[in-house]
Amino acid sequence: MVIGNGLIANAFKKYKDDESIVIFASGVSDSLQTSVAEYKREKDLLPPFFEQKTKLVYFSTCSLSDESLSHTPYIHHKTEIENLIKEKKETFTIFRLPIIVGQSRNPHTLTNFFYNKITGNETFQTYANSCRFLLDIEDAFKIIEMILKNNYFNKETINITLNNRIKVTELVEIFEKVLHRQACHDLVEKGTCYTVDNSRIDHILKELNIDSGSDYNFQLIEKYYGGKRHELFFNLNNPAASAEKV
Repeated sequence: MVIGNGLIANAFKKYKDDESIVIFASGVSDSLQTSVAEYKREKDLLPPFFEQKTKLVYFSTCSLSDESLSHTPYIHHKTEIENLIKEKKETFTIFRLPIIVGQSRNPHTLTNFFYNKITGNETFQTYANSCRFLLDIEDAFKIIEMILKNNYFNKETINITLNNRIKVTELVEIFEKVLHRQACHDLVEKGTCYTVDNSRIDHILKELNIDSGSDYNFQLIEKYYGGKRHELFFNLNNPAASAEKV
């Protein structure tokens, strides 16, 4: 069973008829979200699955490792949901994900935000000290599918990241190269460059031959945003965009 209709839910659609597992991909995806109603919506969706014998897969965030965000409603909410699942559910795996990049209409993702601002010649702020981790949705699916097939990390929380930490300012530079356009952004002396321990999935990354070398981030942005490819599926005027989750 798959709960949700966004990027991650669509990637795991092969599980929609699998009654032994619940892929819960209908969580709050906007890290800047302040709406109490949005957080309550997700919290209210989960309890019916606690009593079922099915395995619950929940997608949390690697941003829990970023101390500069610890005070935000988004991080408080993700922490609360993680603890609730650990308390109430017998069989589960919580995957803490970085920024997932793929064919998404969600305007709130960092990469879609940069794309929209740069192509629209709009000015935006960039935190000079911030770092992020990126992951192709296709790689995320491969990693998580292997974990689920082998029943690794049952009743555990696991970080799903690569060794490709990048400064946000460098990510903007990649977009400039891919889009052949200059970004209009103001540097703000804020943010942190945090680390995420992904050592527990080293063997999985090696087995899947997922190389997060120096070219990974550039190739990822080129793949989804280069040429006219992104314009084929991304449209802020699409009414579905604001409703898409995760």
